[in-house]
Amino acid sequence: MWESKDQVMRCQPGQESTDFAKPSGDDEWAKRGKLFFDNKQWLLAVQCYEKAGKKRPAAVADAYYKREQAKRMPMKSNDKARDNAFISAADSFLGCARNTNDTVHRSKYLKLSAECYADGRNIHLAAEVYRQGGWLAEASTLLRKLGRFDDIYDIITQSDSSAASAVPDLIRDVTRLFYVSEEKYV
Repeated sequence: MWESKDQVMRCQPGQESTDFAKPSGDDEWAKRGKLFFDNKQWLLAVQCYEKAGKKRPAAVADAYYKREQAKRMPMKSNDKARDNAFISAADSFLGCARNTNDTVHRSKYLKLSAECYADGRNIHLAAEVYRQGGWLAEASTLLRKLGRFDDIYDIITQSDSSAASAVPDLIRDVTRLFYVSEEKYV
């Protein structure tokens, strides 16, 4: 009865059955990975992209996953584990930035990397990555915290006039005061 309604198929041993349980192809895994990525399910996205052989998207999803895990760790006054988790995420984002030719994505990954370095209390690297990515206001703010006025001066005196205007007036004034107090008139 069920066979006559095409609801059941009778198979002999060794006979090919339906495509009910056929393995997924790389394109299907990549589509599923994108779906998980778009829904911020980073770990599942990593797994799907890896099965699809898509290393770059897998690395990006992994960086987001690491950042999420670091954010979920409880904040303590001197918690090295949390700082290390953020630094690991920052390193991953920096790797993603280096492995792409797309300037928009590169810029985005550099900013995420710098933010993670700052969250991981590695202000020096955060400032360098901000500067590398062109976020000079953020870089100069962190450089001021570090007392690296020579680096701020280098940013202000760059040949590009937009670079000088990116540095907040307060930081420019503090840099001037530093050089005056040190009697370094440049």
